[in-house]
Amino acid sequence: MSLGAQSAALKGIDGTPEVRAGVLRALAQMYDASTVAALTDRLSKASDAPTRAALVHTLARLSNREAPWKGDWWTTRPAHLGPYFEPVAWEESPRIRTALGATLNAASGEEFAALASDLSLNQALPRGAQALLSAVPAGDPLRAQLVSSLVGRAALDAQTVAVLSQLDTKSPALHAAVAQALAGETTLDASALPLARSAALDVKLDPRIRGSLLTALAGAPGQSSLEVATDVFSRLNPAAPVAGTPAAAAPAPTQAGNFTGGAAAGGDPVETAWRRFVGDRRRATELDYFIRQATSAEPAQRTLAYAVLLQSIRTPRTPAPVRAKVAPVIDAAWADPASAPALVQAIGVMRLDSQYAEKLAAYTQSKTPSKGK
Repeated sequence: MSLGAQSAALKGIDGTPEVRAGVLRALAQMYDASTVAALTDRLSKASDAPTRAALVHTLARLSNREAPWKGDWWTTRPAHLGPYFEPVAWEESPRIRTALGATLNAASGEEFAALASDLSLNQALPRGAQALLSAVPAGDPLRAQLVSSLVGRAALDAQTVAVLSQLDTKSPALHAAVAQALAGETTLDASALPLARSAALDVKLDPRIRGSLLTALAGAPGQSSLEVATDVFSRLNPAAPVAGTPAAAAPAPTQAGNFTGGAAAGGDPVETAWRRFVGDRRRATELDYFIRQATSAEPAQRTLAYAVLLQSIRTPRTPAPVRAKVAPVIDAAWADPASAPALVQAIGVMRLDSQYAEKLAAYTQSKTPSKGK
């Protein structure tokens, strides 16, 4: 735009495929109403799939733009999927969404899949939504409703989640596709938490989808999201390994910066997500919450809470303030009839039997009836 090359670039669209490819790359950076008008007009008249694909790709890049940086820290885990760090709509977004939606609705088969994939890669469609769109047959009014709700958006929001909630109960196939759409989110909107909770606990779904969904649940911000995640993960507490089995004997490896508490047996995505949640560095900022959970919550949530607390002090490198806060809670649990069983279970799940061998032996002895009684 600053070079005044817009007119030349627009003329180049009608040139050879090589020229067209070059000018479309340039036009994808030109946020201007006349550029969008020219591109959408050509898209509506395109008669072959390759031309439509090239124009859709360009408009997909223009459907959002980079939000102004506010000087905030990007955190230790900034978004890295691209092409935008923080996509936001601009004045021409509605026109672009209409054009993209019409083209996608008119497509079918391989072209539909290719266009949906390109939209997703350019953050003009939520990343997990492609399977959901494909689950609805072409010509079904539901597909047009979905396309209208989803195209042009980088992530699911309250409006799109409302549509997904309606679809979720229509069939097992749509239920699975909705779960996959939710699982594709980096973080979940608060409106999606009830749907996500239901899907994450559905043992009939593919464990890989459930694992991705649990990871998204774990990353959702806010206290209410933490409470939902705690409830869900506590219902998925792994079983403690049986004494004498290889899993019970194997030490639990730790990783600098993100202690996992041991790898999931058999590569189970659900257990892997559980251990990632327990070992996430963010738990260090939530210790007070998990201390309360350990002493007052339901048994399963107590077990999860003790797993988090045990993880926080499992190595000699634990900061002294953390150990001073957590160790007394662990010590007190042995004498609490309501807490001790959850603590013992957490020790088994976290493969820490050897570290607490004396305490476990004393606890077992206290539970064993004396001879003659």
